[in-house]
Amino acid sequence: MFAATKLKRPPTSLWKSILHAWMSVRPRLCKSEPTNSAETLRQPVFGNPIIVNQEGKPQGLSGRSEGNSLANIGRSRVGDFWDPEEKEWKGLSALGVNFHPVNRRNRNLIIASIPWDPATSSNIPLVGDWISKKEAGQTAPSEWVYQVLGTTQNTANVLEFRRFSQAGRIQATGPHNVIIPLEGYEPIRVLAQDSHGATFRLAKDLPLPGKKPPIYWIFGPGFISDLQWDPGDWHWQQTRNMGDAPFFGYSSKRGYQNARKTQHSLWDHQLHSKSETSGTQ
Repeated sequence: MFAATKLKRPPTSLWKSILHAWMSVRPRLCKSEPTNSAETLRQPVFGNPIIVNQEGKPQGLSGRSEGNSLANIGRSRVGDFWDPEEKEWKGLSALGVNFHPVNRRNRNLIIASIPWDPATSSNIPLVGDWISKKEAGQTAPSEWVYQVLGTTQNTANVLEFRRFSQAGRIQATGPHNVIIPLEGYEPIRVLAQDSHGATFRLAKDLPLPGKKPPIYWIFGPGFISDLQWDPGDWHWQQTRNMGDAPFFGYSSKRGYQNARKTQHSLWDHQLHSKSETSGTQ
């Protein structure tokens, strides 16, 4: 989604402006580190700026890349290389490739580039996280979802919500918290929409007593581990006067500062080019 876009002949000046604006903003969008096992296992192995090879570059799929033979059979996420039952990296047979030395080398290089150990990644949800029951073969959250208030080793103190629309809108069933076992529950991503409907954010904050709650929506069709794209994976890099911001925290002020920085860089480049031209005459 965030790969560089190249058009040789943009059809209109409007598209030229749009593409120029996008290319100036895109470098400010940064990959965030995963915070739990579900986020770790859904990380893409290829084209991921925080999974890099021995040269410090993201694993690619072009030319004689070590990813080709494995990506061709659908092995493209960290979870595709990890065996959750054995709690170890899969061997060649489990990955579905033969024992050719090239496949062995490719598998080892990819695993060596993954900076996390899924065996030590926490599967205990944090306060503010959202979870739902996942049965065998289930791909979408159930009717009931929960926001975590606190956890013990085996249970979670949660607020209970119920889905009441096909679009994924959920609503609290009451002000009281309940205790549920953690076994069989997986994290989901929930967005909070303000009461005016103008802005979205990742729903992390706990509801405040006496304050009108936001509108809550389940993001995407499934659990975090199954999402093709997750807004929790990205954040906006800090600017001169503003710190890092979550994906939905982009603002016109931040965009203005980015545009100014980009414009000043273009001016500096033009002035430098002109000075070099004048010096050679």
